[in-house]
Amino acid sequence: MFRDLRYALRQFRSNRLFSGIVIALLAIGIGANTLVFSLVNELLMKPLPVRDPQNLYLLERISKDDIRPGTFFQFPILRDVVQKSSLLSAAVAEQEWTEDQILPMSTGNAIRPVMAQTVSPNYFTELGVHAVIGRVLTEADAASYSTIPAILSYQFWQSQYSGSRDIVGRSIRLKGVPFVVVGVLPAPL
Repeated sequence: MFRDLRYALRQFRSNRLFSGIVIALLAIGIGANTLVFSLVNELLMKPLPVRDPQNLYLLERISKDDIRPGTFFQFPILRDVVQKSSLLSAAVAEQEWTEDQILPMSTGNAIRPVMAQTVSPNYFTELGVHAVIGRVLTEADAASYSTIPAILSYQFWQSQYSGSRDIVGRSIRLKGVPFVVVGVLPAPL
């Protein structure tokens, strides 16, 4: 075996261009393999950063007239689904705003576009997500009509409010409607 290894090294020394190309191709192949594995691991293999990710199911409303699934259930319908199902212990609802539905947000004199998401009052508690400052939504928030609560993402809080800890209780306006900030979500993992 050592004789074969010495022979291979002599061949590499005698043909340096070929050796360089082989080493470069090996490096590119190993790097590409590492990149693909890292992406697959991050997107598909790692569990979601929520409580009991193996017990999550996605329900979508599909109408015979729709070409694609609907994106939002009314929360009372979800409660009925949970009550009538022996497999589900809870249900949460969310609706993301798409690119063409970016909401203008105003704080003071500045107006800027933001992406928003509407969620059911139990969304964060059922997923086991806690606020880093303030609180997450509660069932009482759904029953209150005096103020509409808002929870900011960590990135938005940092970029727009410089991580100011006095954000809780402040008012922001989305499409002219006032919202009161009740909490900030943790930084993504």
